[in-house]
Amino acid sequence: MKKIVRILIVPFAVAAFFIVAAAPAVAQSTDERNCFSTNSENYRLEDFYAKGLAACNREIKSGKHKGKNLAFFLRAQGYWLRVMKRFDEALPVYNRAIELDPQHVEGYDYRAVVWQLKGNNDRAIADWGLAIRVDPTYAAAYYRRGYLYQSMGQTARAKEDYNSSLALPSKNRIGEWAHGEARARLSELAKDGK
Repeated sequence: MKKIVRILIVPFAVAAFFIVAAAPAVAQSTDERNCFSTNSENYRLEDFYAKGLAACNREIKSGKHKGKNLAFFLRAQGYWLRVMKRFDEALPVYNRAIELDPQHVEGYDYRAVVWQLKGNNDRAIADWGLAIRVDPTYAAAYYRRGYLYQSMGQTARAKEDYNSSLALPSKNRIGEWAHGEARARLSELAKDGK
């Protein structure tokens, strides 16, 4: 009889654990999902950016994220600030993310984009150099730096970075995007005879 009771209790206990454990995760997942919904088609909605930023702010202020995990949320927060053209607010957020996780390539990459948008090309190039030092296989840093070189009229450097990007394996959608953009820019330069 005890064996039968144990056999019946264990599945109920496991099921109860998952039901109880899942409840808080549902509440958290809404803010987490909104914080990281940067590639959603909802970007056309008027308040989409504000909702994403607010979700990140709540997650960060919750105090439940530390170290590298907090850096992950900070990078997303910086993204929302950047797309809202709040560059001076985005920079210290990226600085903090890099401080918490100096080996994460996207912190340098995203901060470089902000520097470029602010017109500080030297700082942008330096940050893409840091991104490449952290992860030499991060194709987006080569492409973005190449695009900046091209906009500065430094065609040889641009081509070198575009080709470096294409020589790397495409590990994810960012790599695929970088490859597509690098191919398009090289084709554009070839048509222009450069």
